[in-house]
Amino acid sequence: MHAISEASHGTFSFIESINILQDAFARCIGGLVSIVARHVQLKVKSASPGVQILSIPSGRHKNKIFDQGQQAVIDIGDMYAEEEKEFLVFLSIPVSPVADGEERLANTSLVDVSCFHKGSVSMDTVQVEGERVQIRRPPTLSPIDQVLCLEVDRQRNRLLVTETIAKTQRMAEMGDLKGAQALLAKQLSTLLTTASSRAGDDLCNQLEAELKETRERMETRELYERSGRAYVLSGMSSHSWQRAATRGHYTTISSEGGNSDTRTTTSYETPSMTSMVLKSQILNLAPRE
Repeated sequence: MHAISEASHGTFSFIESINILQDAFARCIGGLVSIVARHVQLKVKSASPGVQILSIPSGRHKNKIFDQGQQAVIDIGDMYAEEEKEFLVFLSIPVSPVADGEERLANTSLVDVSCFHKGSVSMDTVQVEGERVQIRRPPTLSPIDQVLCLEVDRQRNRLLVTETIAKTQRMAEMGDLKGAQALLAKQLSTLLTTASSRAGDDLCNQLEAELKETRERMETRELYERSGRAYVLSGMSSHSWQRAATRGHYTTISSEGGNSDTRTTTSYETPSMTSMVLKSQILNLAPRE
């Protein structure tokens, strides 16, 4: 099933209990019936001389960097209503040149971002112009200038955790469960020290829960074979597409506000998916004749 999902560019769900099978289908249908844009492409173009696009870790979304790093395209595919996908773009930025008698530039334009997609009904091509991304180039950094952007930090955490889980999955397949658990514990410690995690970011809370759950499911070879492998593959699929997938387990997430039970599928779940799952659960509770 995982191979089929990979070949069809879909997410892979791990159904641990037949009791959530209907919810899993409901979640999938909730996404499919809410498609608002098709064949979405995100285009990034350098906006200043010397600014070069180095890499875009876009998961399973194909990307292409061309024109000597001056342009890039990310193929996103179809988008659901209220679905969000975030990508980190790594750039090389030149030192701000200051010639004798000239004033230092206050800002440097980095990239221009635009989006192209086809309508879900008309299939006409629509272009959406984004904003130009700029950075300030002050002579000295103020305390505000040195504050880390939490949105960037949370996405960096997502990439690092996903990479770590992928490494531990390969280690587990080779029989090194102790090494895999040690690596997961190390990544968990690193995650908890980040700014976005300390700020109580929801995604970081879910990444924390996922690392703990993955570690538990790698405690023994038998447990890994029974549920750990499928759990890990489902999580990697979900993160690589930034799209919800069902993993039939409830995980307790601790935060400063207390404990709450939340499903690990909620990282990328859209309102349409949530609504459809709720309808499924109400239907299950309805009396049958």
